[in-house]
Amino acid sequence: MDKTTYPWRGLFVGAGLCAALAAIEPHVKMRLHTNGLCTDYINAGAVLFLFLLALALGPLRALTGRKWLDVPDLAVVFAMLAVACTIPSHGLLAPLLTLVTGASYYATPHNHFEEWILQRLPDWLLVRGEAARFFYEKLPPSEPFPVSAWIQPAIAWTILIAAVFLAQISLAALFYEPWARHERLAFPLVRLPAEMVRSAEDRGSRRPGHLLRDPIFWAGVALTFFIAGSRGLAFYHPETPTLPKISSWLAFFNGTTRILVTFSFVIVGFSYLLNTRVLLSIWFFHLLMKVVSGALILHGVALEGENEPWGGSTLLATHLNGGSMIALVLFGVWTAREHLARVLRDAWRGGH
Repeated sequence: MDKTTYPWRGLFVGAGLCAALAAIEPHVKMRLHTNGLCTDYINAGAVLFLFLLALALGPLRALTGRKWLDVPDLAVVFAMLAVACTIPSHGLLAPLLTLVTGASYYATPHNHFEEWILQRLPDWLLVRGEAARFFYEKLPPSEPFPVSAWIQPAIAWTILIAAVFLAQISLAALFYEPWARHERLAFPLVRLPAEMVRSAEDRGSRRPGHLLRDPIFWAGVALTFFIAGSRGLAFYHPETPTLPKISSWLAFFNGTTRILVTFSFVIVGFSYLLNTRVLLSIWFFHLLMKVVSGALILHGVALEGENEPWGGSTLLATHLNGGSMIALVLFGVWTAREHLARVLRDAWRGGH
């Protein structure tokens, strides 16, 4: 890329928004105890920040007479925010902080954490002793923050996490060509941000582009904001009137299996962006798994052991889901075999 067109402004704006996202998410989750901006896989925080940024660009240009961010800048901003969404919450820090401090804090003679975990791991990998206790029980006002107890674990885990992120980005780049050009995957989670980026591009007027001028779009935003906002107010002020949630469990096979029937704006929006054949497949195989699980339970077929908290309806369903994911990965590698072989040959020969 030519240095004169490199999106430096997008990098600076993206860095600032990533820092804001990293500061807001822990406050929302730990102090307000509500759904966070980075909780699930939809990158809600990245989409929200990009939406507000795209919305502000039109008035900014009208006031200053200059174009602040181009399409490449906005694309870089969203890419940075999408990656940042994986860090401050359930994607990384929430389980990592528990992993680093929990073994020491929850160690008792009964669970044998001391001899089974703490004695087998190096000191620089975990936060131990008083520093771990302060993390859970609050730092006393007169006590300085135990920086020395956190430096080595932070450095060690940062090196590993950076390597994992680099591997994930490299794999995504490696499989981009077969996914996007050969299989023509739709990437539905990127369609809305891409449309926002295009809408923010000035098209001869000083107003936002097509999407942000669409009355149907704003009707959907207003409806969703009204319902979600009223429920948010009711969470803190129970006297606030709000619409009841549409949610019910339907039991089948003598109550051995259940199906959740609910309404979700997120699922409605995501379904709109998906191919109908993919939607039908998800719906059909979900029902099929429920039927198979219920029938197996009625016939006394079950696996021994404890099911995963976020697994399937039964332990058998969880294992079937895991096997399906392995098969999907292997199928993806097989369909991309020619591209992967070409990449390996080019890498071995030093080609481009």
